[in-house]
Amino acid sequence: MARCLFPGQFKDGKFHLNPPSDKTKILTFTSWATEIMKFAKQEAKEWNHEYIGTEHILLGFTQHANFKFILENIGVDPRKIREELQKILHKGPDINYL
Repeated sequence: MARCLFPGQFKDGKFHLNPPSDKTKILTFTSWATEIMKFAKQEAKEWNHEYIGTEHILLGFTQHANFKFILENIGVDPRKIREELQKILHKGPDINYL
C-alpha cells in the first residue's frame, strides 16, 4: 500500500513541517479536513503505526459524518471500506508513536 509521509506534526488543525527553519511551512486545514486528520491520527494510534498514511486518512473519511453521508449517497458503504482495509492492515508493535 502506498504511503504519503510528511516529516512533521499535526496539531491544532495545522500541519507543521519538520525540520523547523526560518521558513517553517504550516499547512492550515478546513474544519472538515481537521476532523478527518484527527480521526486519521486516532486510527494510526489504534493500529500502532508511527505514521499517518493514506490508509488512515481513508479510515478517517469513513468516520466523518458528512463524508459518510456522501459515500452512502453514491452507493459506497463506509463499513465495507473499513472491513476491507482491516483485512490488509497489519498492527504495529505496541509502542506509542503519535
